[in-house]
Amino acid sequence: MTLGLVAAMALTACSGSPAATPTRTVTATATPETPSDPDTPTPAATPTTTDTAFSLSDPATWTISTDEVGPIALGGPVQGEIDDLTAAYTRSTDACPASPETTFWERSDAPGLIVIPRDGKVAGVTIGGLGPDPVTTNSPETDAGIGIGAPLTEVRSAYPDLRYTGTYGEEQGPYSMWSVQADGRFMTFQLGTDGTTVGAIWVGPVAMLPYEYCA
Repeated sequence: MTLGLVAAMALTACSGSPAATPTRTVTATATPETPSDPDTPTPAATPTTTDTAFSLSDPATWTISTDEVGPIALGGPVQGEIDDLTAAYTRSTDACPASPETTFWERSDAPGLIVIPRDGKVAGVTIGGLGPDPVTTNSPETDAGIGIGAPLTEVRSAYPDLRYTGTYGEEQGPYSMWSVQADGRFMTFQLGTDGTTVGAIWVGPVAMLPYEYCA
């Protein structure tokens, strides 16, 4: 599948009922009080958080990292990782007949998703596409607040180690790719047709987005 085909995919809304939102819990723990010099202050309670609150039905609450995209864990079994996507997206059943294990997910009011397998496990995920009018609403974001539609200037500010990776279009312009690396994977921001804002975000084992998804 060419980038042109990815760009042409329409994103359709999912009608499933919203899933319950996990609860963020905060636990305060303090060092037990022991006999000591009365002038020695007692340690204060230290708050610790467990769970990151997000809604399966709301992609805008999902976080993009080199480990996961919302409920999708990189390296996890494909079927187990994509099951939860039906709460927010509709799966396209005919988008990639040449590679049926590559799954495309659509939603009209949020950027689409492409999940790429390798040996039965999730190898990479693409968020968004490269059409002339990309959907930027309800985009998952990185922990630095970068999502689809973010200006390259903001990406550079958020990631001082960002490196120009290459391009499928103009040098450092439309379709160019900018990457950071962590945990043995890359997170790459590909500029859209305007050459200034993010049209797609890729998390995977290589820096450049796949040129074709259905080869």
